[in-house]
Amino acid sequence: MRVRPEKDVIVCGGGTAGAIAAIAAARTGASTLLIDQAGTVGGMAGAGMSFLGVSDASGRRALGGIGAEL
Repeated sequence: MRVRPEKDVIVCGGGTAGAIAAIAAARTGASTLLIDQAGTVGGMAGAGMSFLGVSDASGRRALGGIGAEL
């Protein structure tokens, strides 16, 4: 019988939001599992689309935190 360890947080979906959620949970010290059907994480950010430099209508940087790290 396979024994699987328990996790504090399970994130289903490895798109940009799922990756950010899993990173945030892990940084709090939670045992985290990220599951994605495609086998890749990060969505468009992981596919090479850069969010750095994305600005709002006033020219202010509109993205920060973990999203900017991706």
